[in-house]
Amino acid sequence: MGTAYVLVACRMLEMNGLPRGRYTVRPTGGTFAQHELMLRETTAHGSMLNLSLQAVDQGLRNLADTTALLGTYLGNAGWAMRAWARGNPDVVTRYLAAYVGSIRWKLLGNWGGMPPAPDRYLDLGYWERALAGL
Repeated sequence: MGTAYVLVACRMLEMNGLPRGRYTVRPTGGTFAQHELMLRETTAHGSMLNLSLQAVDQGLRNLADTTALLGTYLGNAGWAMRAWARGNPDVVTRYLAAYVGSIRWKLLGNWGGMPPAPDRYLDLGYWERALAGL
C-alpha cells in the first residue's frame, strides 16, 4: 500500500511511538467503512479519517492533524473528462476557484471573518432551470 494517505498515516504512527514493521497496512475501503471498522474490530488500530471529531466522541484517539504534520495537505482530487473540460473552461475555472477558496476558508477560518458572496463562484442558473422543470 503506497498511497499518500498511507504514507501520512505511517508518519503519524511513527510520531506516536509505533515504527514501521510493527503493524500491517491493509485496505479497508473508504472513510465510512474505515470508521465503522475502527469501532467494530479490535484489530483495526489506525486510519486516516476525516470524521475525527465524531470518531473522538466515539472513543477513538486522534494521533495528529495532517495540517499540523504537513502543512496544507489536499488529499482530495477533482476529475473531469478532458473533452468536457476543454468545452467548459469557465465552469472548470469557477469550480477550482471555489474549491481553493473553500479550503482556504476551512483551514484559515478567515477572509476578514466573512466569506465572499456565493455568486462569485456559483451560477444558480442550473439549479433554477432544474427547479423550473419539476
